[in-house]
Amino acid sequence: MKTRLLSLLLLIVWCASFVLAQEPRPLSERIRDSVAKHQKRWKLEANDKVPAMAQAGFDLFYLQWQDGRFHVDALMWVHYSVDDAKKQFSEGFEHNFSLMRKVDKSVPNLAADNYLLKGTHSDEWQRGVIFRKGRVFVYVSAHSEENAAKLASYIVAEIDP
Repeated sequence: MKTRLLSLLLLIVWCASFVLAQEPRPLSERIRDSVAKHQKRWKLEANDKVPAMAQAGFDLFYLQWQDGRFHVDALMWVHYSVDDAKKQFSEGFEHNFSLMRKVDKSVPNLAADNYLLKGTHSDEWQRGVIFRKGRVFVYVSAHSEENAAKLASYIVAEIDP
């Protein structure tokens, strides 16, 4: 009886070591699953990691969903340091988003650092959100402020603190 119990205990410990050793699911995968759960009408069209960005000090991901006639997009820079993400958020707005302008409000309950954006010129219909949480800097673009804020909230919920 003691031998069986000891064997069972060793088997449980051995199996548990495999479960504990598993890597957390990638951020883009968690976001994709969260959107699928919350937005049944949105159809994933792109889920790409831009290759060869590691030399620049970050990983870059692009995700796109189709919502009826319109797209809902996200670009995510996952930096290797929080300071680099902060720098991109504070200094990179005009450089990265010259076709958008800041609106004098932010998305409540999103992240400490966020801005609403509105398209300019021929893209005046476009709405967006940029935000930073930890090492991640995100640009979300959509046809409506509501969809941009929804996608931003799904992304923020999946970023590790």
